Amino acid sequence: MCSHCPLPFPHFHYLSMVKMATIPDLLSVLTVKPQSMKTSLRVLLVALTFYHADAQQMTTVYGQIIHPKGKQVYLRYYQDYIAYEEITADSAALDKKGNFRMEFIWERPYPVTFFHGDEITEMFLSPGDSLRLTLDTKQFDETVVYEGRGAEVNNYLAQKTLTFGPMSAEPYKLLEKEFLAYDDSMTNARFQFFTKHFSKHLSITHLSRPLRIMNLKRYIFRA
Repeated sequence: MCSHCPLPFPHFHYLSMVKMATIPDLLSVLTVKPQSMKTSLRVLLVALTFYHADAQQMTTVYGQIIHPKGKQVYLRYYQDYIAYEEITADSAALDKKGNFRMEFIWERPYPVTFFHGDEITEMFLSPGDSLRLTLDTKQFDETVVYEGRGAEVNNYLAQKTLTFGPMSAEPYKLLEKEFLAYDDSMTNARFQFFTKHFSKHLSITHLSRPLRIMNLKRYIFRA
């Protein structure tokens, strides 16, 4: 995404008590019937990331920027979506090869935005994550790749951006009936994208670990 600020997350509210689920529990959510899909999603609003018992853990984001547009990278988030106050979680200088490293205490699962030059990408961090991020600014969104602890969720977000693009104001100009039809079709498309992405990882990655069900409504339903 180029030359614009991140949108607020007015519909994002993480669960105050994290609900734990086993693999069968989660698969039962992902295989709901189409007619009950919206209801189930509004109740569960699921996205995947690993649970860490310690509420305060060192979190690391490091990596490499190819063809950098500046000398710094930043991680920023909103304290709340009423005051809309943006806070810098951490920042780092790039070395001569474009490498960077940020280490900081992160207390809760929460969305953040990665900044470099006039480019941004949305991320979701949990305590204890250790993420390696690589990208090329000449094809920013197309080259964002994550590795390490927390990569599944963040690669999903990166791929969702590529697939659905940024939000557009055009659908809000439609008549009510047309808008509802459009909203239903996009909800179905995003749900299918969500289930396809995570079903590929469930059977091969960290099967013995508990999974967290949390509210990522904006990430699932919106571009």
